[in-house]
Amino acid sequence: MNQTERIYIQLIANSIKDTHKKIDMSGIEENILVELCKLHKNTGLIYGALMNQKDVPQKILDTFEKGFFTEMMIYSKRTTVFELVLKELNQQKIKHIIIKGMSYAKCYKNSEFRTMSDMDLVISPNDLEKADRILSELGGRFVYEKSNDKVHYYKIKNTIIEIHTSIGYAGSFNRTFNYEKYFKKAVDESVYQKECTYEFSPHYKVVYAIYHMAKHFCEGGCGVRMITDLAVLMEFYRQEINMEMLWGDLERMHLEKFAMNLYTICRTWFGVETGKTNYDSKNMEAVETYIISGGVFGHDTILRDSVQISKQQGSGLIKIFRWAFPSYCHMREYSLWFKEKPAVLLPVAYLERFIRNARERGGILKWLRKLEQGNKANDIQKNILEMMGLENER
Repeated sequence: MNQTERIYIQLIANSIKDTHKKIDMSGIEENILVELCKLHKNTGLIYGALMNQKDVPQKILDTFEKGFFTEMMIYSKRTTVFELVLKELNQQKIKHIIIKGMSYAKCYKNSEFRTMSDMDLVISPNDLEKADRILSELGGRFVYEKSNDKVHYYKIKNTIIEIHTSIGYAGSFNRTFNYEKYFKKAVDESVYQKECTYEFSPHYKVVYAIYHMAKHFCEGGCGVRMITDLAVLMEFYRQEINMEMLWGDLERMHLEKFAMNLYTICRTWFGVETGKTNYDSKNMEAVETYIISGGVFGHDTILRDSVQISKQQGSGLIKIFRWAFPSYCHMREYSLWFKEKPAVLLPVAYLERFIRNARERGGILKWLRKLEQGNKANDIQKNILEMMGLENER
């Protein structure tokens, strides 16, 4: 890490622990600090810590004050949508479980500092039709290309709502363990909040955070915000979590070594004592650089396609062909638009998929450049996965 990155991590540590530990601000580069906050969507966390530091240049404070208020405007608009959706689900007596962002935010000293781009809810498959109707009536646009049988993806006023009927099904790593079955128990044992709103228990909240990071590491990495979430969860639920049970579950899920490395980072960055660690200074330095240099979801925008290609059977052009032209069953499972279509329309589905992917990636030329970058980044990612204990999980 360079000096500005070190200060950035120290500021986050101060903010999440609500301490005013003095930080040596010499050598800080304002533009790099600003870019780091934009990359990881945590301007509020940094602004809160800067406010409690003496001798911070007024120019830096002014810059972060503006960034914080901009972030809060977006946060406020999204929170309004989230609350509206929850209100309607409660009025219709639809049980829903809040996972990830919104349930993590309540564990922060200042919940508004934990920004969210979307809201993830788990509901019963029996309530999916009613939930779809509610979101449509609220002005939600159903996004077919990002939806499948187990997740329905909506956009309401540029705010994303994901309705899951199951979690842990993605199959991004270690297909020998049934994560979907494991998290079914987490759903069944969810904890009542109010009306029809539930959350995971502290145990499953932490386990899911670790699983979710493993999934993202295998798809393109995870950023500083996810690591921060884990540190905050461990501090907030320290008295409620049975560590022996936690490590037992992580071992059965083949995530023990990965979790140990995550906890090493939490201890090194934020001073959070988490029990087992697996410190290797050389490895951790490379991992830290990888995490900090990515965005909220790591390097997924570059790696997305190359990772998917690497998962295909065969080699070289065979992998690319199988990725470009997935099976009829795959297309039916992962494209709601194509779900009820006959096999004769498979070429049309391939064309629609190609056009959509090219548009999302900024055109064919940009897409080709990203594929080239992704191939190079893929080798780096493989090393990171091995360092993090996920080498056998792909």
